[in-house]
Amino acid sequence: VKPTTDGTGMGFALWLNQNDPKQITVLVSHAWQENVKRFFEDTLFHLCDHEVAYICFLSNYQGSPEEIDAQLGNCITQFPFTQILQSYTCERLLVVPNEELRQNGRGLYSRLWCDWEITIAAGEGLPIHITSRNNVDYLLGESVSSRHARCGNPSLPMNDDEKLIREAIEQRHPENGKYQAVRLLLVAVCVAYGPRLCVA
Repeated sequence: VKPTTDGTGMGFALWLNQNDPKQITVLVSHAWQENVKRFFEDTLFHLCDHEVAYICFLSNYQGSPEEIDAQLGNCITQFPFTQILQSYTCERLLVVPNEELRQNGRGLYSRLWCDWEITIAAGEGLPIHITSRNNVDYLLGESVSSRHARCGNPSLPMNDDEKLIREAIEQRHPENGKYQAVRLLLVAVCVAYGPRLCVA
């Protein structure tokens, strides 16, 4: 990705489609600590041919740390993830858990960005679909909680992204207990019924 787009200021998806940019219809929620082959296999199996997916490492320009920070900014409501999930073209959130986070006992929702994405999707009333790696071990890990979710290296102090996300989640839902109960019910239903596939 980086060698192809270096110096263009464009993410790989835009670089590929620059003559015919696409409207995003699905946001793919995943963690970077994953096997990319399995990620693409799981994602493609659960996408329809007509859908246009936002996948952060393909859609955001993978430049220097400063260039990446400039794309995100300091206002979480203006972050690409938030804007896409709140856009009129986005039709669903596709959650792609992975073996790596299951094996280390953390689960996908030990990653705070994933917590933010499902928070926004649930708040917008979007359908939330989970791939076939969809039991509690894949989602929540041994803690069965996302309370201690982190951004970046969990052994390091809290970074700026983490501070922004935690503050935004707390401010977004003052009725925190009620919202968390609804969200846990949502995850339980997704796990119980498994992935929902598109019918073209």
